[in-house]
Amino acid sequence: MNLVHVGISGIPFGKSASINRCLGIYSILQETDFNILVINNRAAKYSEKSNKIQKKGFHSNISYQYTTPTPYKPNTFLKRRLYNFLGRINEFFLIFKLGFKKEIDVMVFYPEGDFLELIFYRFFSKLFGFPLISHYVEFRSSFEHRQKGWPRINDLLFDKYFMYFIDGAIPISEFLINQIRLKKERLPFLKVPPLVDFKLFLNGTENKDEKYFLYVGSTSYYNAIKTILDSFDLISNKEFYLFLIIHGPGINKIKDRLKVHPKNKLIKIFSGLAYEELVAYYKNAQALLIPLSDTLKDKARFPQKISEYVASKNPIITTNIGEMGYYFEDGINALIAKDDTPLALSEKMNFVIKNPSKAAEIGKNGYEVGLKYFDSNSYAVDLKRFVLKLINT
Repeated sequence: MNLVHVGISGIPFGKSASINRCLGIYSILQETDFNILVINNRAAKYSEKSNKIQKKGFHSNISYQYTTPTPYKPNTFLKRRLYNFLGRINEFFLIFKLGFKKEIDVMVFYPEGDFLELIFYRFFSKLFGFPLISHYVEFRSSFEHRQKGWPRINDLLFDKYFMYFIDGAIPISEFLINQIRLKKERLPFLKVPPLVDFKLFLNGTENKDEKYFLYVGSTSYYNAIKTILDSFDLISNKEFYLFLIIHGPGINKIKDRLKVHPKNKLIKIFSGLAYEELVAYYKNAQALLIPLSDTLKDKARFPQKISEYVASKNPIITTNIGEMGYYFEDGINALIAKDDTPLALSEKMNFVIKNPSKAAEIGKNGYEVGLKYFDSNSYAVDLKRFVLKLINT
């Protein structure tokens, strides 16, 4: 069976949660006899001194191909626009060739760009008779920074109508499942929460001599990082560190905030780590932080880092928003603050400081929850059955 990925570009560069989710699901299907081809119709990152990435190749046993002249973004605006245009034109001919040769059994779409992209892929789906499945990981119109002009219209189109252009969905949360049921009740779907291969966390040495709380995520969640910084200021212990492993364009903004933070000497920022290094930081943390706020955006999403957090066997500190209540119970398998205020979060951080044995037990219980729900190795049968049923319908 041949599965073709379209939509979000970035493989094999990808370190984002979106790319990791795609790779995780496709790796599962690849191991169940699916041939995976990832089509990248946009350049992924700016050029480096030497172009180490080829236009075609394999990453984690998954085949990828760039339809742009190069996987790297040109430095000039006009050239970037030209390359994006050529990427889409070449993608058109590639999909047409694959469809004509009957080398697409199913297409999986990860929304990133315009709603028109979805219509484009639906055209090919109908033309060549293969099902179109879409990832469904966010309620797009809930994003505060996209509230005007075309981005706002585009997000509303996705939220209201994308279900009518697909044959199946892979939602990440109960909130998004409810959106499907409200708009297209009979649309087949398979809920797939954040996944990680738990085997990757079995290796490596543990060294907890340096005590620290850990947050891993994008600088786009600035309010969450701000809450964590304010919470850390409130804890009573002066021996614990706060480690922030962050990526994104807002790192300098966070560094500026640290300059005036009362405990700036106890706070460290890291970025660009290899995955093995990241796993080591997970495993050696005293607790892992992921506060969610009472917003539509956080109710709809389910952070990828949750799966990695619980795989470390260390306790997570979070809030009872969205998906958290479906999987975690305060004091049993997680530490759940009553809200996302700095005071509430700091109370859970102080609990970890004062009750290390109990915190470790909670972390181990969280690991058991993760093995059941977030380990990629346990989803092979369900994913294969779901995709094959759509192909054979």
